Amino acid sequence: MFRNLGTHFTIPPASIDAINYLALTLFIPLYDMVLVPLVSKITKIEGGITVLQRQGVRIFIIIIANVVGALVAKKVQDSPLASDGTSPLSVFWLTPQLVLIGVSSAFNNVGQIEFFNTQFPEQMSALATAVFYASMAVASYLCTPMVNIVNSITSKNGKRAWLNDNEILVG
Repeated sequence: MFRNLGTHFTIPPASIDAINYLALTLFIPLYDMVLVPLVSKITKIEGGITVLQRQGVRIFIIIIANVVGALVAKKVQDSPLASDGTSPLSVFWLTPQLVLIGVSSAFNNVGQIEFFNTQFPEQMSALATAVFYASMAVASYLCTPMVNIVNSITSKNGKRAWLNDNEILVG
């Protein structure tokens, strides 16, 4: 995708995911200061919705993010390629999907921490939180070998790898 911002700056592919984290960072205070009090008045539940409902909202938002991502991928696939093999569409077409992923992460993170703090014994809640974030870190590190395996399998017989170095991975 077209990653130029102005004439002298090209957005590094790895930094596109910053949109996800920016959405997460901006949504959590909005959620805490606006949505929770508003929903609490309706549901009469202290946190607005239950931990399980929070996880359900996250799953629903992820489904929407995947649909949006599929629509953008189809648009990129249907666009005529530039001479260097990239799509002329701006990388910012990924913004709606990344914002939805960030919002869903907010629901997940808040829900997980609340679950650990309310359902685990006091001595174990900090440990559970640490294990939660450590498992997310391990999963992130496992993405590299997984991408390498997919590339080695799909690039056999001279075919172009599904996930080449010039593509932006979202997820």
